[in-house]
Amino acid sequence: MGWKRRESRAEGTLPGVAMCAVFSTLTSLILSTSAVAQVAQYTPPGGAADEALGRRKALEKAVDDARWHAGPVRLDPAFWISDLSFVDSPKGSANVAGDERSDLTGRAGAGLRAYLPVGAKSTFAAYALPEYVWWKNRVDERRVNQRFGLGSFTFFNRLSISLTAERKEDFNYATGEVLTRYTSRKDELTAEIEVPILRRLSLYARGSDLTTESLAHDRNLDEFFAGLDREDRSYRGGVRYSPNERVHIGAGVGHTESDFADGVRDRSNAGDLWYTELGYERPKLGVELLYERNDLTGDSGSEFTGFDGSTGNARIEWRPRETFSARVYGSRKLAYAILESDSPAYIDESFGAGFDVALGWRLKLYVFGQTGTLSYLSTAGIPGGGGAAEADTESYGVDLAIELVRKANLRIGYHERRISAGSGESGGGLRDQKVSEVLASIGIGIGQGTFY
Repeated sequence: MGWKRRESRAEGTLPGVAMCAVFSTLTSLILSTSAVAQVAQYTPPGGAADEALGRRKALEKAVDDARWHAGPVRLDPAFWISDLSFVDSPKGSANVAGDERSDLTGRAGAGLRAYLPVGAKSTFAAYALPEYVWWKNRVDERRVNQRFGLGSFTFFNRLSISLTAERKEDFNYATGEVLTRYTSRKDELTAEIEVPILRRLSLYARGSDLTTESLAHDRNLDEFFAGLDREDRSYRGGVRYSPNERVHIGAGVGHTESDFADGVRDRSNAGDLWYTELGYERPKLGVELLYERNDLTGDSGSEFTGFDGSTGNARIEWRPRETFSARVYGSRKLAYAILESDSPAYIDESFGAGFDVALGWRLKLYVFGQTGTLSYLSTAGIPGGGGAAEADTESYGVDLAIELVRKANLRIGYHERRISAGSGESGGGLRDQKVSEVLASIGIGIGQGTFY
């Protein structure tokens, strides 16, 4: 607790720790227990799979496919022009965070990923992928974003350990209740470990310490989104049972904390949770299920009145052949509110479906549709209770991906998102919103911003 919002917007190093000390800090964290951020402030629509589930294979492929070799070090360059788009945000609709009308925008970046295999089981990795954000009319929002990280990954037959430190200044939607993109900075230390204790049973722990800060140059935007500036910590650990290579079942407990910056709406809170999870993976079918039960209490002086309820997500993907896959998914997540002055937080529920199909050797079509509800917490901490506001959400999109020569990729698409203010008593900020985007991206190592 006691985190203070940084006054300077100047470029800097990771707060409170030099990069050379990152790994000792993470080791200390993981030996005590592990953490993972409890609040999911924004989840992109479309039902993308969790990258952590395929981390080992993805890392191995990234090392094998790296373009350059410098002794034992593997280097893989990346460059891209991404999200080159016309953003249609009609005045009086999606401009709740400021006077944002329709505009042209895009991102361009170049950088490098580096890998150092150590023996057959461990890999040190790093990336530096700075990115320039451009707007045609919103001149003040043009900027160069920092994106870099260090990581250590060890995978034995069943023992796995990963330690990472990252700074990401990303230009994106930062919350599901406001359809306005801006830049925010996220500094994160993460640790994850799975240790076998019996033939089919293992101990599992995961965690992160995440600091979020608004970097919008426009004063109105910055003051608006600064309401989300905070530090999130969470601690969890449990067991996993794997009767075979296709199935894992897990359960565990944890503790979470959120500490908001000085000078913003204080929603600081802490509490406990327990969870269960199920994973099933076969060549033609994948299933991911996570259920969490949370008991959160606001700190002294906080607006957060408490939350005793469930969150989680589910995803089922069917892959009958290499050229086609379809998925259904759903989630229920807690997020902090900045529109509704009467509600400290809301529950974001969403359900969707999508498919992708190969239209030829180098052509692939992606389609998704999603619907959901934002249920704001009442003064008693009940979603949608006591006349608290509610809103309906709707998203859909279509993308066409084209594989070009030498691993370059081109992607074009159309996405539309709507928020419809529904029933309940609004604190004055909730209203109808809509944003439409025609997007195009091209590059190598396009838009990942991660280790692989």
